[in-house]
Amino acid sequence: MTSGVFRETGTPREDTGSVSESQKEFIELAFRMAVLSASAGEAACTLVIETPEANLDAVFIPKAGVALNEFAVQRAQQPSTIIATSNLNGSEMIPALLGMLDNNPDSEANKVDAPKRILNLLNYAAKSAALREFSAEYQEEYEKVLRGG
Repeated sequence: MTSGVFRETGTPREDTGSVSESQKEFIELAFRMAVLSASAGEAACTLVIETPEANLDAVFIPKAGVALNEFAVQRAQQPSTIIATSNLNGSEMIPALLGMLDNNPDSEANKVDAPKRILNLLNYAAKSAALREFSAEYQEEYEKVLRGG
C-alpha cells in the first residue's frame, strides 16, 4: 500500500502507523471478507462485525457498507449473511448495508424488505434513562433509516 498524497510518486506504507484509522478498518474488513470467500468456496458464509462505521470517516462509511452488502448478495453461488451492529448516528452505514443507497438498482425493493432484515435492539435493550427520555427521537431515526437515509 502506498500513499497517494504526491501523485507523481507513491510513498510506501511500511507499518501500521503509516495508515489512517479509516484505512486500517477498510484493510481489516477487506482481509476478513477475502479469508471468508477463500475458505467458504462456493458455500454461503457469515460475517459478524460490530459497528463497522466506528472508525471510518464520512466518505468511507457508505463505501464500507456497500462493500459489505456486495460481499453478502453478490457471491457467485449463494448469498452470504452479514450480522452487524450499527448505531443510529445519521450516517449511511445502515442503508448501505441493506443495499438501499440510491445508486443501487434494487434500492426500492430493499426498502420494502429492510424491516425483515433488521433486528432493532432498542426493542430488546434494557431501557436506560436516555432511551426512556428520547424514545421518540430514537424511533424517528430508526424510521428514517428504513426510508433509506
